[in-house]
Order: sequence, then C-alpha cells, then structure tokens
Amino acid sequence: MHVVCEKVFSRCCVTGVLLEGAGVQLIGEEFHVCVHTEIMHKWFHYFRLRHFPKYMCGIVREWIKRQPWYVHTHNVDISHLTGSHWVHTYKRMYTESLVALRE
Repeated sequence: MHVVCEKVFSRCCVTGVLLEGAGVQLIGEEFHVCVHTEIMHKWFHYFRLRHFPKYMCGIVREWIKRQPWYVHTHNVDISHLTGSHWVHTYKRMYTESLVALRE
C-alpha cells in the first residue's frame, strides 16, 4: 500500500534527499519506506515488467469478471479476449514501461 504524503523531514530511501512534499510513503507489513514520486514511478514500471505475465493475468481476470458474458462456473472462451482491446493493451502497457525505464 502507498500513501501520497510523507512525514516531516523524511528523506527518500533511494536518493537520500529531503522529500519536501514530493514523496510517497510505502507501507509494508513490517516497514515504512519514503521515496520521491519519480522513484515510485520507476519502481512501478520495473515491477510491472518484472512480473508482467502475472500482472496482466490479474488485470485481465478482473476485467473478465465484470463482463456480462462471464459465468463463474464455465471456462472463458478465448475468442472473447482476442476480439477485445487486450491484444493492443498489453503491448501498449509493456512499451510504456520500457520507455519509462529508459528515461
């Protein structure tokens, strides 16, 4: 979980620079970490690429559940996915993350 605020006088755990209103606090079970928002952006894209198949499966699964043709007890017909926006969306998301990490 992340919170878009930071403690007074917090420093980015990556750069060591004071956050001064441009940070995010990441809250884990056993830790709290503060980072600049631009670092958070890079981390997001890194982990999206690192876990891309799992990430996309989760997003597609949630999308399928919201479709009117989805029936929980039946297998999903793959033609519903190939005819949807997912063919182009996964390529766009992958490319966005590559570009973000090159900047």
